[in-house]
Amino acid sequence: MAASRLSTVGTEWRTSALSRPQRPATAAVTASSRSPNRSAKSRSSQRRSFSRFLASSRIAAAVDEHIKEPEPADPYDTHPPLHERVAALTGLPPGAAPDESRAVELLKDLDALEQEMLALMAAGTTLPAIGWDDVGPRVYATTWRRAAERHAAALAGLTVDALPDEAPRLIARLGAEMPADAAHPSAEAPAHYARWVLSGTLALALVEASWRLRAVPGEPLVLEGALGALDPFQAVEELVLGKIDQVGWRRRCETFGLRGIALARPV
Repeated sequence: MAASRLSTVGTEWRTSALSRPQRPATAAVTASSRSPNRSAKSRSSQRRSFSRFLASSRIAAAVDEHIKEPEPADPYDTHPPLHERVAALTGLPPGAAPDESRAVELLKDLDALEQEMLALMAAGTTLPAIGWDDVGPRVYATTWRRAAERHAAALAGLTVDALPDEAPRLIARLGAEMPADAAHPSAEAPAHYARWVLSGTLALALVEASWRLRAVPGEPLVLEGALGALDPFQAVEELVLGKIDQVGWRRRCETFGLRGIALARPV
């Protein structure tokens, strides 16, 4: 592009546009917002999910770190690496103030367009729209409840505070009971599946004990109770890896008021 054209558009604006790693971020939020919704036959707004995803402090930090890393060059690249393109803009005039209108404003009836796009991705299935704040209780909790019902015999009679004693046995049994279509075949798949079931069951137990499930794009799932907050997936991971012992876990249960809470309801 000629220098005169860059001057009109604005060097600062073009540098900012080049530095936005939209593609990997879009792929991540699409996967995170679509996958659980499909299993529950519903959809959350992709554009609202993406905005909330980018607003996450964890994702913003990761994006900033990604921008700082030099992009390796390849002889078959169709364009120079990002840092070379940004460097080529250095010293050019700042140009006029750009139009700050969002490109998405050029589109009409975004909900219909989203439905059309997702219908192609979901083999023609019509997915009713739900708000992102409803994804936790209506999608995740429903998925966890199905898993808990599938493994009701293994989980029967257990309480949250007994997890340190029962976790090794549960991981082995739940892994052995993994459905054939639950994951891609691998030596690690049963253990990963077992940890997912156990984490989801713990999360569901807290939901049914009136804890609030917070599921924000780009952030870990968190359960919030009157006495504090807990990430059930991180908690189970700590138990399995031995990062928290029986004493530490029972102290946590006492702090959060979890002692005696059933891990799964009788079916």
